[in-house]
Amino acid sequence: MRYNVTKILDDAGFRATNADKYPLGDIVSTITKAFGAPPSLSCSHGAVEELYLCFTKDFKPRDCANGLSTAHDPLNSRKSCPTYIRIPEYTPLALGDETSSLIWTPDHTNFLLQAVE
Repeated sequence: MRYNVTKILDDAGFRATNADKYPLGDIVSTITKAFGAPPSLSCSHGAVEELYLCFTKDFKPRDCANGLSTAHDPLNSRKSCPTYIRIPEYTPLALGDETSSLIWTPDHTNFLLQAVE
């Protein structure tokens, strides 16, 4: 099983954009339903900053609240994240020149290097 959170959220209608806001509970529920365990999120300035998926030693999804500090507790997500959050767009750092960029397409799990003219 692959754990492609971006694809799961995109398929559910949650788009990475710096403008749109989505209910935190809906995002957590979507991820929980897809992977069988809730994630832990941290937010900054109303946007997802970090998202954690936790696994057992057998690489099966587990609740992140078990065995982690409260900083990574899914319930702590509600403390650092507002009720409605943004999923920020990914802006890659320069790759040596300004004519290249990383492009992610929802039907591919790899980044593609593409020349920009």
